[in-house]
Amino acid sequence: MVLRQIGSIGLLGLALAGCGGGGGGEGEETVRDPGGPDGETQAYRILKSTDNASSTLAGQAYRTARDGSGTVLLETATLSGTINHRTGATTLADDVYSLTDGDGPDSVGFLSDGAGGAAFVSGLADDGGTYEYVSTFIMGYEDGGSDYDAVGVVGIATSAGDVPASGSASYNGDAVVDVFQSSGQTSMTGDSRVSADFGAGRVSVTMDNFSARDSGGASVAAPLDSIAISDMTISGNGFSGGSFSARSGGAATDLTGGATLSEAAGGFYGLEDGIPDEVGGAFAESGPDGVLTGVFIAD
Repeated sequence: MVLRQIGSIGLLGLALAGCGGGGGGEGEETVRDPGGPDGETQAYRILKSTDNASSTLAGQAYRTARDGSGTVLLETATLSGTINHRTGATTLADDVYSLTDGDGPDSVGFLSDGAGGAAFVSGLADDGGTYEYVSTFIMGYEDGGSDYDAVGVVGIATSAGDVPASGSASYNGDAVVDVFQSSGQTSMTGDSRVSADFGAGRVSVTMDNFSARDSGGASVAAPLDSIAISDMTISGNGFSGGSFSARSGGAATDLTGGATLSEAAGGFYGLEDGIPDEVGGAFAESGPDGVLTGVFIAD
């Protein structure tokens, strides 16, 4: 199967400039699990670990579905799965499709199940960047006569019991955003800043410093200066909801013409010094005048 070009396929090649969480010598970071019996430890293995062990995967994405009539459905989706660190065998699943590649990813992070499902997971590539626990991904498949594409983040999620109930943390990283309007598609890459207030149970994200290209790959002026998603609600090891705002030319703007869909979801990944080490998420907003989709990832 050939993955259709949706969103910013350039996110797969992002030089993700996170500083990483400093996993241990055998590709794992061992932390105290406050929910474990008798204080037993829990290991958070990094995605690129080669330990003889498996880890559970979790993630968030925005997903499009195109049926035979050309109708497009846009929604957010939750991802689950597993990875065997020694063999590379990987399963990625949403609520529609489950993809399993028993051989694991190739050198560029490509996975295929031989039955029409395929995915790229940038953090599983040989040069998968420096985020240790979470990665951008794109997955495509066919089901029930519709073509599906999901773009988002996936990784080794922080245990819900390890998410603090107080304090705060800040994360800095990358963002990929696509704007679809009648005039065409603009793909933007930029920075993300994520603030988590664990005591208040809220997460906010700001994305800015964008550079942009049109659908032909030519550099163009970015249509937005910044995007903010404020006051997403923490639940377990994830967060969702919140309110969207965007600015262009120093003023508030709405490229969708009044959103009829506005969804965002993210999660915490790994653990360091009792704090989730990395974060990531996906969002989608659409209205009569356009569609805004994106992914953020930070540590």
